[in-house]
Amino acid sequence: MYPMRQKDAVHNVRAKIVQVGNATGLRIPKAFLVELGLERESEVELASDGARLVVTPVRGARDGWAAAFARASETTALDPHASTKFDEDEWSW
Repeated sequence: MYPMRQKDAVHNVRAKIVQVGNATGLRIPKAFLVELGLERESEVELASDGARLVVTPVRGARDGWAAAFARASETTALDPHASTKFDEDEWSW
């Protein structure tokens, strides 16, 4: 396999268009799938500018939210409780 991505570098790898049953498919190297976070049955969007085929992962509106909330819950988002004179003298729980 050819070397893949270097930071901010464009990389090219040759692939073959193959027969898949009654359809036609494109074999995508595993390194590309890993880089884009794709797996079998992932939905992608195809676009063409007449000379190139562009394959873009389709992401849901809330993809990544669960991980972001998990990271946020690991840190304290609020300042530590600072009690006031009212809290100490007048408030009863």
